[in-house]
Amino acid sequence: MLFRSKLVITGILEGNSNSSEFFADAAKVEGEVNSTGTVKIGIGSVVIGNITASSAVIAGAIKGDIDVQGPVVVDTSAVVMGNIKSRSVQINNGAVIEGFCSQTYADIDVQGLFDEKKGN
Repeated sequence: MLFRSKLVITGILEGNSNSSEFFADAAKVEGEVNSTGTVKIGIGSVVIGNITASSAVIAGAIKGDIDVQGPVVVDTSAVVMGNIKSRSVQINNGAVIEGFCSQTYADIDVQGLFDEKKGN
């Protein structure tokens, strides 16, 4: 499905979605979630599939990888079974993550911090 505006799911969605914003409200989603804006997975929602967006707030359960160019907030009620790749990650106390977190999109040259200084 291709939506150019906000997509709000309150029931069951089987299949991939593309939208400018995505909000799952006590929903069950089986498929890829792609958004040019924010993805919000509310409490009681379950997503089985990867998420790609510019930012994300997760309060439900996700089984899949999260690839976000901006920030990701993993709320206290969240369960994430998959890897998170983003600019920054905020993990609130009580959240469960089974996977790797990587700030791949951060503005800092991480490798440069550990390189030997030349000329010394």
